[in-house]
Amino acid sequence: MGTRVHGAGSHVPVTRQLAAHPETPLVPPVVSSALTPNTIRHVPDLGWAGYVAVGSSGFDFVSGDWIVPCYAAPDPANSGALQWVGLGGYGANHPLFQGGTETDPTSGYTFWWEDVGSDFIQYGGPPVHCGDQVFVNVDYGLTCAGKSYIYLYDFKSGLSWTPLPNCLNFTPDRTSAEWIDERPGCSLTQPKHYKLTNFQHTTWTYAKAASSYVRNNTLEPLAFFSRDIMTMEDSIPGTVLAEAGTLGSDAMTHTDTWDATGTSTC
Repeated sequence: MGTRVHGAGSHVPVTRQLAAHPETPLVPPVVSSALTPNTIRHVPDLGWAGYVAVGSSGFDFVSGDWIVPCYAAPDPANSGALQWVGLGGYGANHPLFQGGTETDPTSGYTFWWEDVGSDFIQYGGPPVHCGDQVFVNVDYGLTCAGKSYIYLYDFKSGLSWTPLPNCLNFTPDRTSAEWIDERPGCSLTQPKHYKLTNFQHTTWTYAKAASSYVRNNTLEPLAFFSRDIMTMEDSIPGTVLAEAGTLGSDAMTHTDTWDATGTSTC
């Protein structure tokens, strides 16, 4: 399995716009509630905990709501925890477009996005706080033809962030869609990671995705797709750092739980 790394060494601010949240999220127009049989695998990973939807080469939309987790002791320096949704990045040389929130005992809480394989992580948007409910959607080719788009919204403040320019000249890999809790990496070429902040738990809702090769781009809940359930480990095999909970009866809701801080290889 390929390395997935944040550009941890460079934090580049970007121009941002703040706006009221639209009445409905920007999603494909048709929603299907029917589930079909799929394949489920359990996969250990050095950096990720959560769910990865697989089994299609046409993922072009992913969305999720979650409660921004609060860090707790132990909260060592040079540790971090990231919560995000994204398209691509699952495997070697698979470009990833992602965005979400960060829980960091040093720098606090913030929105961010990144086009891994092209640029470093970008911080900005409205203020984010521990316990806020947020919504993020990422799409490729739906909002703007042939381009990537991301929308981040904080329900508590009613403010949103769409990085400028609104649509980005970046093409993600479309063979996966993700809902992930991550510990940051420190290398673009090696599987090196910082310690994992004790984020306690992340409660995820509205975990949905769409693929141009599945039911003509209907928006489906996470449980509709074949999926890999990711368990973060300090080494493989090794101490479990974070793990994903089972999906709720709505086929979308789940909770990722912190287990250990682990060691830094940075």
